[in-house]
Amino acid sequence: MLWRTSFHPDVRYSLRMPEIEGNYDLVIGVFSLVALAELEIWRRLAMEAEIRFCEGFWLTEAEAEQLPLLLAPSRLSAAHLGVDREAWLTVLDPVPIDRAFATSSATTIIGPCTEDAWELMLNRLKIPLPTLE
Repeated sequence: MLWRTSFHPDVRYSLRMPEIEGNYDLVIGVFSLVALAELEIWRRLAMEAEIRFCEGFWLTEAEAEQLPLLLAPSRLSAAHLGVDREAWLTVLDPVPIDRAFATSSATTIIGPCTEDAWELMLNRLKIPLPTLE
């Protein structure tokens, strides 16, 4: 049986993230296409919670060329294609580039969107937790 190495989300507070044009409550993104599965979880949860979010891709030039093959045109046209990759990597250093991240004004979470990570982000965004009805 194959086991993946475990990785717990890395939570960081009060980082001064580079600015992105637009009015967003949450920025989610990746530095490598390897992290697309993690990004997709962050994205779907943000959509379900109706959070104003920006999906960013800070990729190498070679990976950026592959992005149109992986995303629908409508999703790609709404995405932020980061040309300021080094600035983001510097702020998040050290960051495993094979992980997705989510950042709000005061909280940055690097890695998978676990239940605890999502609840923390909702709490920081002052969004009530969903209830079962």
